[in-house]
Amino acid sequence: SENLSYSLSQVVITFFINQISNEALAARTYCANIIVFVFLFCISITQGGDILVGHLVGQRRHQAAYILGNFFYRWSMIITLSGSALLAVFGRPILSAFTDNEEIITMGVWVFVVDFFLEIGRVSCVEHLCLRHFACYGRCRLSSGDRCHIPVGCGCGC
Repeated sequence: SENLSYSLSQVVITFFINQISNEALAARTYCANIIVFVFLFCISITQGGDILVGHLVGQRRHQAAYILGNFFYRWSMIITLSGSALLAVFGRPILSAFTDNEEIITMGVWVFVVDFFLEIGRVSCVEHLCLRHFACYGRCRLSSGDRCHIPVGCGCGC
């Protein structure tokens, strides 16, 4: 359900951006693809940390899992914010490599600046929800016997 709602939200956002101008749509496309590249660092660190935290939780070493989870959170935040800051600072030359349209470049630079502040919440959300999922995995069960997933795990207080 998460992927479906995300995909539908992107369709709605694209619809509204398309109403603004073609340049806005081009700037969104360039920026979204470049931002996803930086965000992949967060995802990869989180998934690696999830595996290790899951092993520690399975061994009932909850304090060690908590410490390791915080370690991965800090490094994920530092690396992702550094990449996002580089995009905000060097956004103009990066976008100039793709287009000569000054309007697209100007919009894109502002998107990179705003994205720097959004990355803080994005990294926190990904890190805490994924680690919560691994800590909850196998411990919290639904009445149907399925293991909890991220929204249910947060709702049931795992």
